[in-house]
This record gives sequence, C-alpha cells and structure tokens, in this order.
Amino acid sequence: MMISKLKSLNSSPYTNFDSTGFKPFFGDIWQSDSPVFDILIEIIKPSLIIEVGSWLGSSAIHMAQGIKKNKLDAVIICVDTWLGSIEHWLNPRWRPWLKMKNGYPQIYFQFLFNVISKGVQNQIIPFPNTSTIAASLFLKYGVKADLIYIDASHEEKDVLKDLESYYPLLSNKGIMFGDDYSLMGVRPALESFSKRNNINHKVLKDENFWIIDRCNPVRPFLRLL
Repeated sequence: MMISKLKSLNSSPYTNFDSTGFKPFFGDIWQSDSPVFDILIEIIKPSLIIEVGSWLGSSAIHMAQGIKKNKLDAVIICVDTWLGSIEHWLNPRWRPWLKMKNGYPQIYFQFLFNVISKGVQNQIIPFPNTSTIAASLFLKYGVKADLIYIDASHEEKDVLKDLESYYPLLSNKGIMFGDDYSLMGVRPALESFSKRNNINHKVLKDENFWIIDRCNPVRPFLRLL
C-alpha cells in the first residue's frame, strides 16, 4: 500500500525515456559491489530498501540484482537530488560527471539510463528530493524499510541528520548501514548518534562498512560480518 502511494506521486520515470546519446557510465564504483549488500539481502530478505544517496546507481543496481537473484518481491527507493555533493562540485575530476546543461546537472537522466541498461527498472524507484524532505514524507506515509543504506553527503552534520531522519523508518527487523566509516564526517556522526540514542553501531571487519541493528544489541549473525 505505501509503495503504491509513493508511486502515485509520479508516473513511471522510465516510460518514454529518451536514451538518445546515452551510454552506460558509472564513474568510480567505490564499494558498490561489496558482498556486504549480498549478505544483508540474503539474510534479511527485505521487502523494501531505501538508499539515501544514489548518484549513478551502482549500488542500487547491485542490490536490485541481489533482489532478483534471491527471488524477492522487493523494491528499492533511491533518494537523491542528483545535483551532486560538495566533493563533486569541488573535485575537478568529478565535476564533469555532473553533465551540466543550461546550468543544471543532468546526472538523474544518466541514472535512469544505467538502471534501464541493467534491466532492473522494476526493482528501483527513484525519488528525486532532499534526504530530509523524503524522510518526512515517508514518515507521513508510514513507510517502514527493512534495509536503509546511508550514502549521501559525508559532511558530519549531514550524516547525523540522515541518521536521525531515517532511523525511525526502520522496520522491527531493520538494519541501517553505510560505508566510508574512515571519512572525517562519518565516524563522529555515527558516534554522536549512537551516544544520543543509547544504541550500538558495529564497524564491519573491512573497517569501512558500518551497521546499526534495530534489534539492539546487534544480532549474533551480524557479528560475523
């Protein structure tokens, strides 16, 4: 029901999409193909995943492929402005990826093409908005997600805001997770959020991914990651 409500806000973004001039482009893959995604999907068997920060779609597509592999009736809501984070604007290597046209980034359309090119448009629902507004709307609609992947802005105040906004959207069996733990803004935000809310976060063995388990403390099988 809640997914139907969200879909009703807009027609399918993939219908009549003009792919002229596009070709697959994913930029830097970073951690988008990590086995952490596969393990969590296989164990949790989510019906709804929310990804906060999708960029070119690499991690969303990887998770969508995991959904199909495990034959799950599930979708991923991808929340992003597709306007670029501060590092995309400041890094001379990454700024061209914004694909500016008439002074406005066109990354959203590259995202759509990438999703279509991998055949996972039935599993991925883009939601173009700020993470804060999206979370507020999801809360009003009673959205509950089994997996929430936080990978938007890495500025400390932004990470903390995303943690605070999306934790209430976790289902009873839900897990919130992310990567880039070593980055300057992520670690202090996690530590602050955990202390404020008296919950534990776990840093995985690769020392890059982190998880917050709604079933506090962390369930035993997650300690093996």
